Amino acid sequence: MRAFLLAALAFLLVVPGGASASNRHALVVGIDTYQNVSVLQKARNDARAVGAALEASGFRTDVIIDPGRRDLTRALGQFVSRLAQGDEAVFYFAGHGVEIDGRNFLLPADVPLASPGEEFVLTSESLAVDDVLAAIRGQGARVSLLILDACRNNPFPREGTRSLGGSRGLARVAAPEGTFILFSAGVGQTALDRLSDNDPDPNSVFTRALLPLLEQPGLSVRDLAVEVRGEVRSLARTVGHDQFPAYYDQLDGAFAFRPGQIAALTQPSVAAPTPVPGPAAAQDICAEARAVWTLIEESRSTPALERFMERYAACPVLVALAQDRLASLAPPAPAPVPEVAAVLGMRLVALSSGGLEVREVLPGSAAALRDIRPGDVVAEVNARPVTTPEAFRALLQGAADDGRLTALVLTRRGPVPRFVALELADLASDPCTGAAAAWELIRHSPSPGDLRGFLERYGACVPEGPIARVRLGAIGGR
Repeated sequence: MRAFLLAALAFLLVVPGGASASNRHALVVGIDTYQNVSVLQKARNDARAVGAALEASGFRTDVIIDPGRRDLTRALGQFVSRLAQGDEAVFYFAGHGVEIDGRNFLLPADVPLASPGEEFVLTSESLAVDDVLAAIRGQGARVSLLILDACRNNPFPREGTRSLGGSRGLARVAAPEGTFILFSAGVGQTALDRLSDNDPDPNSVFTRALLPLLEQPGLSVRDLAVEVRGEVRSLARTVGHDQFPAYYDQLDGAFAFRPGQIAALTQPSVAAPTPVPGPAAAQDICAEARAVWTLIEESRSTPALERFMERYAACPVLVALAQDRLASLAPPAPAPVPEVAAVLGMRLVALSSGGLEVREVLPGSAAALRDIRPGDVVAEVNARPVTTPEAFRALLQGAADDGRLTALVLTRRGPVPRFVALELADLASDPCTGAAAAWELIRHSPSPGDLRGFLERYGACVPEGPIARVRLGAIGGR
């Protein structure tokens, strides 16, 4: 039995870390050159160094330097879109961050200068930490790990006794399951960008303690956090500063940045082909397989299950169980075609005189591209008159089934009314065109109806779709 447990341990040490870049992804951000608030000195160096360390550990890593809000949001969207169920995702940010009403916001390079009372301006022009987390978790990542070296002094000026946001550091967070968050300082503390103006180290106090630990084989992220905290506290105390990094741990299972070295130690040193086992050997290896299966039968890691099937190919019953588990992790079938009114980007209401009036047009949608505006009327679909919402849905469903769609929209702008034809080809090739602009319009809405409408149109888009679902749940709209 001891041999079986050792084999199981060796198997688990190799697999869960997922050292292949195909299922390890990282987005690393560093901002020194702020346009409207105080600049920093070490954040860009921190990002480049952390990015290189993660790349060396098998992460597919994107490093962006001094991004504005649009570039930061675009980079996050591209990063999240690559994630799949069971992946490991790391988001690292070095720069300014502030706490407003208990929420933490990361500031892009072009964040505007804001004063007390202008919190809405700031939150609209920055990136909320909980939005980042929701976008990553919405993709089904096995590990969602955030490292935030953004607990510096609030860069916005005070007015008398008033300040915009918390004056020091970031707020405590509630980490959901599968998440590990590491802050460069504790609640209400500030993180040092440098020990002094003459500090020769290229990295911040937090990141210089972090970097060597990222490269240490087999070091769990929990142990890494403990060691970082001790080192940072010691360094900060040399200049009379109190900085003790905080972490929030809701991981289910182990995670290490460098698991591959452990795998090498547990693998046979001779790469000879494995001989075909005889009956007795097959019984032994299947007994071993049963012991391992009890540990990974609930795993959501595709690489772990594939490795299990490869290693225990002589055990057909267990291989079949692993295949069933893999099949259960397959992406769900595509959602049915939504109401084409939403696809075209229009919100419609029925008119007593017949037809459907356009009440709203989403920016970037097919309707917006053809200059459809509120007040216009949808009169026909595929040469058949539209009289009720039900008839409209039926006509559009038929259009979706046969792939042919022509919607005639009556516009009354100008001296002569005219019809505009919306063809199926007018639909944007990217169904998420306009998602970012539409989210900006309704992100602070308290109405569940607004969020449900957004999800009908853009529910599959990242990061906006997952964030909208979390927002809908937060206001009790599930």
